[in-house]
Amino acid sequence: YFVKEGGTGIGTQSDPSNVAAVLAQPDFKDGSVMVLLDANGNITAPITLTHSNQQVIGGGDTGTANVDFADIMFAPPGQYVLHLSGLGGRPTLMPTSGNAITLDDRNIIQGFTIDGSGGITNGISGHPGSTLTVVNDMIIKNVSGTGIVINPSISTTISNTTFTNNGTDIQLDASNTKLTNITSTGAANGSISIGVGGDIFASTNITDVTITGAGGFGGILLNNGLNGSTVNMQNVTVSNGDGPGVTIKNSQAGSIYNLTDVSILNLKDSGLVVKDSAGTINGINLLTITNVSKSGIDISNSSGLTTSLASVAISSVGTLNTDNGVSLSDAGKFSILGGTIDNTTGDG
Repeated sequence: YFVKEGGTGIGTQSDPSNVAAVLAQPDFKDGSVMVLLDANGNITAPITLTHSNQQVIGGGDTGTANVDFADIMFAPPGQYVLHLSGLGGRPTLMPTSGNAITLDDRNIIQGFTIDGSGGITNGISGHPGSTLTVVNDMIIKNVSGTGIVINPSISTTISNTTFTNNGTDIQLDASNTKLTNITSTGAANGSISIGVGGDIFASTNITDVTITGAGGFGGILLNNGLNGSTVNMQNVTVSNGDGPGVTIKNSQAGSIYNLTDVSILNLKDSGLVVKDSAGTINGINLLTITNVSKSGIDISNSSGLTTSLASVAISSVGTLNTDNGVSLSDAGKFSILGGTIDNTTGDG
């Protein structure tokens, strides 16, 4: 079903319908696809998906889209793909209240912009326990609440997505999360929150993420990693914000955090904060923390924690004598195998 703002047609690409009419169609059910078109400006109707395997698709920046029906056909990905072209510019979904999109299970959201300037609370919201959500090639901006919120979420994948000037970008209480190629600017209350209000269990992979100008809880907040959970963070940069870079808290014994090539720069808070936690933190390759107003690494009330960092480059840290390159208080076992710590206001 093709839709545009004010469309009155039968839902073909040449004769589009509108969002409300398509949602009311009895045939818009499992496996159905809604394709958004920008032919008549911003689309202002919210979209509530009520069946699994439904997709909402836009043409992105190329006016093309590949719609994969693998799930509904019980086939491997890529075997049943519909190629769409001539879709016009990247469409914008801009409702005036509530959620721009409300999810069911196994939904795919791809190739358009969600703009919260009209007054929505959240961009994409899942029902408790939303499963196998895929969000790809999206721009989510100006959302006063949260860009994507799913609590709890199971096997959520978010990739190739840009967040700009939201309250919070991503909030998941999560199992088997994959975040890849994410760019965030100006998240007033903090950018990525995983496990707050719930747990982190199974695996979480955060790869190729750049966060700039985050306030509140800062760049990435990881809460309540359960025994057996693993968080892999690779090629992550957090910079120029008011909040801390990465925070780990309330993690249980048996939880594992692998930090590979993480850079934290130019913050008005600490770089890496760990508190009230057990488990294991492994620093793989280089952890860079530069020009932060508080301690570079701050670990407290975590006697059951083991931290092993392969190499650090910590410099230009702190504004008070109590701001150290590494600040440890009841920090469990802690080791740094190599690197440098210099130009700190307090101790190294």
